[in-house]
Amino acid sequence: MNSIAAIVLAAGSSSRLGQPKQLLKVRGKSLVGIAVENCLNSGIDRAIVVLGFNNEAVVEVLRDYPVKTLVNQNWEKGMGHSLSFGLNHLTSLWPDIDGLLIQLCDQPFIPESHFVKLIHLFLKGEKSIIASLYKDTFGPPLICDKRYFPELEKLDGDKGAKSIFQKYKEELYLEPCPECAADIDKPEDLELIRKKSG
Repeated sequence: MNSIAAIVLAAGSSSRLGQPKQLLKVRGKSLVGIAVENCLNSGIDRAIVVLGFNNEAVVEVLRDYPVKTLVNQNWEKGMGHSLSFGLNHLTSLWPDIDGLLIQLCDQPFIPESHFVKLIHLFLKGEKSIIASLYKDTFGPPLICDKRYFPELEKLDGDKGAKSIFQKYKEELYLEPCPECAADIDKPEDLELIRKKSG
């Protein structure tokens, strides 16, 4: 899938959770590993994982995956900063890409078929932003065209890509994915996830 590259955002300290979420295991796999596998198994063979807090331990977990890891020393500035940091490196490495898949590391139950569907819709070319719909909102995983890269590269702080894509509603297609709503931000989220995963 040479026309699309991926950025997996895994830099935060999970302060509300009280422990680094990247290494939490669901069904025997780390959350960051699940996120990376979803990208790779959907056919995307160029991926960057943006790390920050606890990066040495996460790098070790990702050692056997064919992905590039980048450490954002300013990860505390927030998700928007990590995304722009990753994208600036990604476009230097692979200047020929046409689209970007943005993925978080704390949505462990998204089926691989959803990633395949997002890619299919993007490659059809009818819309330039293909995002996931859940909880009456939209967000990652999502794929956007390279025309949005200049704006994404200017993101800073904790404001993410959604603030940009909301401006282009005529170019936005939303693919329902209720499983995307199962993220892990607080201890009670983790308890629910563990019950769900058995």
